[in-house]
Amino acid sequence: MKLVKNDQWSHLLYALLFLLITMVMVYPFIHTGKIQAVADWEFHAARVEQIYRNLSSGHLFTFIASSTFHHTGVGSFMFYPTVFLYPWAAMRLFVKPVTAFYLWYFLITYLAFLVAFYSMNKFKQNRHLAFIFSLVYVLNTYRLFLGQFVFGEFIAASFLPLVFLGFYQLFFAPTKAENVRWITLAVGMTLLTYSHVLSVIITLEIFALVLVLTCCAGKAALIFAKWQSLLKAVGLWGILSLPIICLFISNYIGKKVSAAISGIAMALVPSMADLVTNSLNNGLNIGIGLVLLATVLVGWYFARDNQTDLVIYLLGIVLFVVASGVFPWGLLGHTPLGVVQLPYRYLSFSCLFLAVIAAKGILLLINRLSFNWPLAAILLLCIGVIGFLSAEKSLLHELRTAAPSVINVPKKGTEVFPKENKILDNNNYDKQFQYSAIYGEADYYPRKALDHRESIINQIAYVNGRPRHVNASGSANKIKADFQVRQPRTSINLPVLAYEGTTVQVNDKKVPKYVSDRGTVLLKNLQPGKAKVVVGFNPGIGFYGAVLVSLLGWCGLVYAYWQRRFKAARDDER
Repeated sequence: MKLVKNDQWSHLLYALLFLLITMVMVYPFIHTGKIQAVADWEFHAARVEQIYRNLSSGHLFTFIASSTFHHTGVGSFMFYPTVFLYPWAAMRLFVKPVTAFYLWYFLITYLAFLVAFYSMNKFKQNRHLAFIFSLVYVLNTYRLFLGQFVFGEFIAASFLPLVFLGFYQLFFAPTKAENVRWITLAVGMTLLTYSHVLSVIITLEIFALVLVLTCCAGKAALIFAKWQSLLKAVGLWGILSLPIICLFISNYIGKKVSAAISGIAMALVPSMADLVTNSLNNGLNIGIGLVLLATVLVGWYFARDNQTDLVIYLLGIVLFVVASGVFPWGLLGHTPLGVVQLPYRYLSFSCLFLAVIAAKGILLLINRLSFNWPLAAILLLCIGVIGFLSAEKSLLHELRTAAPSVINVPKKGTEVFPKENKILDNNNYDKQFQYSAIYGEADYYPRKALDHRESIINQIAYVNGRPRHVNASGSANKIKADFQVRQPRTSINLPVLAYEGTTVQVNDKKVPKYVSDRGTVLLKNLQPGKAKVVVGFNPGIGFYGAVLVSLLGWCGLVYAYWQRRFKAARDDER
């Protein structure tokens, strides 16, 4: 019982240390009162803005863009997970936009520290090693790069340690907890699904690679013996992820909706020279940083005495190579592997595996130098903060010195948000949504709509074939527009995208939904007079049933967890 209490106090101490370093990391940025907007930033910011506006009107769920993305009704919210964007949007209800973003960044970073520590401590049963791993992994330069604007992967990186802990526990860990070992994998995969679908796909690729190699090594019986636990994990993962699966199946599968891009973007595949140079620069770029690059070179020394560590080290190196142009992406880009789109996404996984070996090497060095552990922990914290500030120094300098950008009202909706870095503050923050996002504006359009995106974004309707600009307004999952119909049997081709769950009302009466040749809502046979049109979205009762099933699943997990805790406490008292 005393040992348990000591462990709890130790874990609390580490949690406080992680809280401290996260505060130190975020404070210099929140103090500037500014944000640098570049690349994918506006796509994610517009999604958060839409969720915030819906929450402020008392609506929890967001399915389509009714206020942002130029009132086009694009359904990226259904296909690109939004669960972990809700805290950001919720904070907008209480604080200003810039503050809300940095508080959200703080929350995700602190969560990443806690998950990394928990996962490594469970994996190696060593709190010191878990502490070092958490610092190395969370502060790796690729994750910091993602934290600027690639928010789906940034969130997903927080849960990768938990996912691979669950995978290890299920198939390889010498533990007697057969009845619960599969739960970690299911929970980790669910949180990953809530974050970024492509990260789920890459994770499954790595799982398949490891399992195939294990079978080739003559250990197929070990893998197949776990089939029951694997089925349980997959089943629980499906239950907890059911709302996302439900929307994906009902509105994406077989519905001719476009994804972000198709195949590998060869122009964005980094060369090995670029990866190494970027890593040596230790900045916010597509690289893994100095510590993990050194681990690539000397990590074999620390991994050589343990088969599991050696496999982890080799996976880190293989994925580092796969992320570069050394891997034959030109030949494989149109195979199923091409779904990853940007090969450097593999760097998140490479950093995870290399951080395990780096932590082991650093702890070995500390022990050989006979460092007092509290002193070593303080030194590591300081080094971590210095490394973070070194990586972020250019960005921080720009935020401190640059004036907020002048963002003029665009002449037309298809004017793209300027590619050069924009500095946003609370005064010009809302103006960014008057522009089209540099990347992602047309993601998840119906395929027929892609060739007509300019007219759709500019809100051009076609009344009996004649173009007319529409002054639409938006509320939660609804887009409203008024028309004065002058001819019998008028047809109006609206600049609002049509999905499976799209609904249409004219003068408060539900009317049939037709799809135009540009993938938008088409109204037919309108009679003369005023037509108040409302295009909305109804996910169907199945979605809400899926939400209920998922919530019950989470409640069941929490109940089972506390039951085990109480049972363990009673057993200790005996």
